[in-house]
Amino acid sequence: MVQSPATNGYAGDFNTPIPNAYYLVAPANTTIVRYQVTMHVVAGAGEFSTTPMSLLKKIPVTLTASRSGANINISWTSQGATSYQVVYKDNLTDANWDASARPIAGDGGLKSVSYATSGSNVSIVC
Repeated sequence: MVQSPATNGYAGDFNTPIPNAYYLVAPANTTIVRYQVTMHVVAGAGEFSTTPMSLLKKIPVTLTASRSGANINISWTSQGATSYQVVYKDNLTDANWDASARPIAGDGGLKSVSYATSGSNVSIVC
């Protein structure tokens, strides 16, 4: 399955671009999801195309952590058609989270990352 973002989105004024949407999240216990395709042409003709949409339940991530020397190793079972961004900080009092190099694509298999720690406390979110 190829994931396509919602593209060429504009705010209600049809002038202000909005960012692409990769993961649209419905509130908990939602039973119906609706979406709308709109097209606004100021002058002349226009066209648009749609891609079939599929919905899936994103499963919670269960992390396994181990330490090897000065490194902390994190692994989890991934879900297909999704990606994971691992962020970490050496201390919970640090102002910012540091992100891993890039998102990790899920394929239903085991994924893992390893980080060198600079202190004795490391907090990681996936």
